[in-house]
Amino acid sequence: MKYILFFILNFYLFSLNAEEYYESNSINTLNITKKIILPDGSTYSTLDTQGSGTNNLGLYEILNCAGHRLSKENKLLEQDFYCNVELSNNDSYTFFMKRSRTDIDAGIGYIVIAGGTKPFEQIKNKKCKYAVSFFKDQAYVKLKCEVDEKFLNDFR
Repeated sequence: MKYILFFILNFYLFSLNAEEYYESNSINTLNITKKIILPDGSTYSTLDTQGSGTNNLGLYEILNCAGHRLSKENKLLEQDFYCNVELSNNDSYTFFMKRSRTDIDAGIGYIVIAGGTKPFEQIKNKKCKYAVSFFKDQAYVKLKCEVDEKFLNDFR
């Protein structure tokens, strides 16, 4: 929880600098599908998440993600997620989510847009920031990508 103020400040400052952006806010149910305790005391987990949210373009989103994480003593060592996102206007995109070396209960990191329908092909390989916080089995995720006017015009 000590990072929540940092997240708010970070995204506020980021938004002041970004004239054009794509922002997504979602709530995702986290399901740990397998957990293995390793000899050094660390824990390797595979996870599935499903969720929904909205974006700053006024569209609804459905997220379907899978990935893994490695943690030790409540510290995240590594995390990789792969997500497909379907938008209510029939567009879609895929992104890779990475995080490392933070407290497990909250964190910041980046995603990389892997591609998708026409608008998202324009920002393929774009690195975007995200913040995540957890409450029980729910992950609250905020993505923010700087984009250009051409990207936004494809939604108008």
